[in-house]
Amino acid sequence: MSDLEASAAAIADELAADLPRLQPSGEVRFDPATLGVVVGLWLLKNVADGIAEAIKEQSQVATQTLAQRIGAAIRRRVRRDLPEAMNSGTDDTALDNAVAATESAWTAARSARTPEIPTADLVEEATLNVTAALIEAGLPPLPADRVAAALRAEIRRLLDER
Repeated sequence: MSDLEASAAAIADELAADLPRLQPSGEVRFDPATLGVVVGLWLLKNVADGIAEAIKEQSQVATQTLAQRIGAAIRRRVRRDLPEAMNSGTDDTALDNAVAATESAWTAARSARTPEIPTADLVEEATLNVTAALIEAGLPPLPADRVAAALRAEIRRLLDER
């Protein structure tokens, strides 16, 4: 199991019991553990993509801090991609695709990252915006806070890897 898969599994542990709240109406998944890992990977991918996007576009929006732009980019991506993650399937191909996409996204985020934004600020902004997007998608605040705690620890660990 890769570091990203381990991070996704930690997030899935907190998400699994409430995963049905994020599923489209009338649908039931019979493998919540695998789906939870796939969704965890998608959330981590959204964080990495948001970091890279905001850093690349930092000269375009002077009214927000870089951390705020990263948070907004992450939130947009989670809102857009969560339904796709929920419908991505639970077979090995879905898991392999999610791992590959997430690894690529974190490679890009790490290479785009500059020391101008402290890790703690980035982690906090990312966590707040993923949590808000999950609540908007139907996850109640208490389970969203549990997911946020796992996500906070995993994002910090992934950001510190080189």
